[in-house]
Amino acid sequence: MNKPLPSMVPTWSSRPVRVEVGVDAAVTRDGGNGMHGAGRRRRVSSVAVFAWGAGLVCGVVCAASVAANDATVQWQGGRQQKAELAGIAAERLFLRIDGQESAVAAAEVHAWGRLREPPRGPAFLLRGGSLIVVEDWNVSQDRIRGDAFWATELSLERRLLRAAILSWSTAPMTHDRELRTWLGPATPLSPPSSSAPSSDPSSASSSSSSSSSARDQLVLESGDTVSGSVVGWEEAANEEPRRLRVKLARGETRIAADAIRAIIWSSRPSTASEEPAKKPASATGWILGLRDGSLLRCERIEDQETGTAVNGAATAASSLRLKLRDGIDLTCNSAVLRDELVFVQPLAPRVRFLSDMETNGYRHVPLFSLPWGFERDANAAGGALRCGGTRYLKGLGMHATSRLAFSLAEPFRRFQARLGIDDAAANRAGGQLAAGKRGSVIFRVYLDRGAGKWESAFASGVVRGGEAPLPLDLDITGAQGLALIVDAADHGDQGDLANWLDARVE
Repeated sequence: MNKPLPSMVPTWSSRPVRVEVGVDAAVTRDGGNGMHGAGRRRRVSSVAVFAWGAGLVCGVVCAASVAANDATVQWQGGRQQKAELAGIAAERLFLRIDGQESAVAAAEVHAWGRLREPPRGPAFLLRGGSLIVVEDWNVSQDRIRGDAFWATELSLERRLLRAAILSWSTAPMTHDRELRTWLGPATPLSPPSSSAPSSDPSSASSSSSSSSSARDQLVLESGDTVSGSVVGWEEAANEEPRRLRVKLARGETRIAADAIRAIIWSSRPSTASEEPAKKPASATGWILGLRDGSLLRCERIEDQETGTAVNGAATAASSLRLKLRDGIDLTCNSAVLRDELVFVQPLAPRVRFLSDMETNGYRHVPLFSLPWGFERDANAAGGALRCGGTRYLKGLGMHATSRLAFSLAEPFRRFQARLGIDDAAANRAGGQLAAGKRGSVIFRVYLDRGAGKWESAFASGVVRGGEAPLPLDLDITGAQGLALIVDAADHGDQGDLANWLDARVE
């Protein structure tokens, strides 16, 4: 039986107490693979050895050399520290802090580096949540081939892709919403548990579009949508624009490439035997962010030639196999990958992100009549989680004045997060508002320690837009329930897009 939740007391007018990684250098690379790559310029940094040992992750990769004053490590307790990433082996990270290199347990590190924004050009969205930026691509009836400069070869089965994006909106909020729509339900990073959402997001997505699941969906620049079966690119002379062949119910048609925004691939394999096996959320592994905006959810890294773990002391492996959560193996050149790595996040089995857990009640009290819901892994307006120019993968978006509760079925010890007003609060007003009017809230945490009574465990004071996120590390030992409350502060609830960034329990 759900227990009573803490009441909210709106405080409308109360007043209680870019990590740039690497050294830039211009390198021009011509597009290849027989596709229409126009070449690109990428940034390359100096190199430091970066070893992946046996265990959670295997293989050898060289990490980008990063000046100690340019990159930071975020510890599980929320503290940040300038650090250079020297390597990773099994369950450890090697960090160089103040010139001294030391090995630390991966479980002690929340993340290193900083995510890059998704690209504005072509990209593949995989069903397991990875995003791969490509310079150009081609498609046949059963495979998609792309040109990603860090990958030796990129040839994927169509059934493993969620979408191919040709162009993105220049409006950040529209860009974010399109990405969420095209990718589908948020991808859990936490392992399965009794507190995970009971519904299968992929099943919900499939049932909601069962009538069109066997057809590809083309989202056009005009806003229209075309349903059919993509055949492939039409052969065209170099000077002519490419056109995509699409089989419709009434026959085949051709659509110019520059008229297409994205292709959402059919969710139904062509035969039952091709149905990919469902895999639980991985309890271990790493999330790798690349300089071009690619995001790889990686379970394992192997030596391409031997297919086995590489000795951490060896550095000769030049070709690596990345085994992604998507069921896809990618081959890449370690010399290129080492220069592109800008973000590393270990996945610890004991950590549960609140955005992956079932809720125990939500309530919003509007100032006037506009209701606001909460969002998983997005701000309350539906955009990506951003604070201080940094993008976050996980977290909860709420609006003043609201309350969100969770039952804690496991004996968690700590609740950790970073608290801040989303950058979109300023963008929604054209960026012209003074800092105090870009949102201002009070974050509160209540705990039910088993006595059937909710007790206040934390109050932030006023957090305003434009301020750096506030770290929170709270002892929740013995708690059976956790409630998050966002109260309004200055200027009513104007711009009160409150983010609980990387909110997690362990």
